[in-house]
Amino acid sequence: MTKLTRLIKKDKIFYLFENWTIAISLSLLFIFFLSNHILYKFDIWIYHMGTEYFIQSTLRNSLFDMKNALLTVAAIFIGIYVTVFTLLGSIKVDSIFAFLNEKNFKKLVNFIRNAFIAAFLYIILIIFLEVYYIDYNDIPVIFLIINLIIVLYMFATALRFGIILYFAFKKDLNNLPENIKKHREEHKRIRILFSRVENFIDDYEKEKSKDKAERMGKIINEEKETDNN
Repeated sequence: MTKLTRLIKKDKIFYLFENWTIAISLSLLFIFFLSNHILYKFDIWIYHMGTEYFIQSTLRNSLFDMKNALLTVAAIFIGIYVTVFTLLGSIKVDSIFAFLNEKNFKKLVNFIRNAFIAAFLYIILIIFLEVYYIDYNDIPVIFLIINLIIVLYMFATALRFGIILYFAFKKDLNNLPENIKKHREEHKRIRILFSRVENFIDDYEKEKSKDKAERMGKIINEEKETDNN
């Protein structure tokens, strides 16, 4: 196996881990909770009573008690993601985001989009449950599980997004002194250039005025000589 082949395999493994870890983990969790509840409903002996109690009691009460706080968090996340989408449209040339290739940039945008959708879906789900169910105890288990999965996905994507921003802005902050120095040097160079241009224009105007004055003087002298003759 060549070094290039090993590198490609490692890159594929990392790509799968990076892009599918959250989705696969939450999917397995959803299947586990739902399967256990179905087994419980049909009174099949292999179900786990502790898991069912967790869903029916602990999870239900926790989601109800934390509903307002989670709604606030979801709204904050939405605001953050909208702001980031706006900022991505005006990336600084010396920012780390400017060095992303097209593939990685699209991955970042897709990831932020998914995180935005997760936060938005949570708000939509809560609105639906509030309108359709008067008592939180009447909510079917399937909606409790979906609620849990969306909340976990919302926080998992937010955490991952925060890690991405941390490393990105960490590099920007590390390069801040150098960027400030470059900016000052560039500003100084532009000021010198403008000063030279202004001096050139002033000299040109003076030379032009002097030449014009000489021509006018010459014309006046010629007219005087003509009058004297």
